Amino acid sequence: MGYQTDFYGSICVEPPMDDVLVTFLTKFNKTRRMTRKNGPDYVDGTGFMGQGSDDDIINSNQPPEGQPSLWCQWVPFEDGTEIAWDQREKFYSAAEWMKYIIDRYIAPKGYVCNGEIEAQGEDPYDRWRLVVEDNVVCVQTLV
Repeated sequence: MGYQTDFYGSICVEPPMDDVLVTFLTKFNKTRRMTRKNGPDYVDGTGFMGQGSDDDIINSNQPPEGQPSLWCQWVPFEDGTEIAWDQREKFYSAAEWMKYIIDRYIAPKGYVCNGEIEAQGEDPYDRWRLVVEDNVVCVQTLV
């Protein structure tokens, strides 16, 4: 069980992110965010989606401090020009995750994000827009 929200659109990144950041954010997207001795940026865990029984795991059901949930489902395009939803199910804390990756990884390297992503939850009245303007993230409720 859980709640599904679908996302439409992407956030543009200028200039395009370098290959190192694209590779890191792709790995970040594909690994469960667990509290680890290796720190919140660790993306090289063993097993399926980094969920192996690694010795550095402190708590496999708790994200590192500052990370809003166990999965970040924002992923960069291969060419580094955009960030979009990876289309996996049940993405929670989408706005918080966007803010986290921009503030922690993208903006400090001099990149600027802009764009809008429409969100539609299972409930027909659960419609909102994620807006990013010059690296500032906000949410607008849609009626």
